[in-house]
Amino acid sequence: MKINIGKLAEQKGQIYLIEAFKKVKDKIKDSKLVIIGEGDLRSLLEKKIKELGLENDVILTGYQTNPYKYLKNSKIFVLSSIFEGFGNVIIEAMHFGLPVISYECPGGPKEILKNEFGVLVPPKDVDALANAMIEMLENQEKQKHYSNMSKKRALDYDCKNYAKTLISLKSL
Repeated sequence: MKINIGKLAEQKGQIYLIEAFKKVKDKIKDSKLVIIGEGDLRSLLEKKIKELGLENDVILTGYQTNPYKYLKNSKIFVLSSIFEGFGNVIIEAMHFGLPVISYECPGGPKEILKNEFGVLVPPKDVDALANAMIEMLENQEKQKHYSNMSKKRALDYDCKNYAKTLISLKSL
């Protein structure tokens, strides 16, 4: 199962994620995509899901007070944002050891992932996003590598480690 968490808004790019997922589904038949969040684009996303025949494969859960049960049961996390602030959701996914694939959008994903701790692809590039998901799902070694890297990177944002970093910056 692939997972995405974010407000259903143009900025979050879930329309591109759904289009990319169609390509994944065509190649990996038992694929599922869960999108957690609510927003103004819900009806547009539902229309796209129906248009692509993915009604049984893409689940729009709406807002969830506890998204962690979904993260815990997922294989990869995909951030399809066109632009993003820091990207707390990436760190949350990494805490669960999920390999992360993200658009290389302005903001946090590039800083967090650095193409070392996760996979970055060009924004709005449906084919690149689909190919990255397929490769991650088909290559168990790659999936394991990025899972380990996620856990390692999440530690950099642990409260105690982050506090130490902020204190060290204060002395600059």
